[in-house]
Amino acid sequence: MSSLIRLVVVLAILAGLVYAGMFALVRYVEPNTREMTTRLPASIIDPVPAPMPRTLPLQDGPGEGADDAPDDAVTGATDDP
Repeated sequence: MSSLIRLVVVLAILAGLVYAGMFALVRYVEPNTREMTTRLPASIIDPVPAPMPRTLPLQDGPGEGADDAPDDAVTGATDDP
């Protein structure tokens, strides 16, 4: 018998024993059910809120404001000739 066949047979027997053990546990062992309580720290239940980040004031988008002309600061235009 070659060593590969021997290895496969041994692995199959081990897998069968594991399967038989799991079947026996499922079939013959009844788990105990009980109520369980766990205390949680207050920091998990009601965490301290993080401060709000500072934001820049909203600006009108294109076509939304009273002045639809381009802003000089954006275009780089100056009044100097």
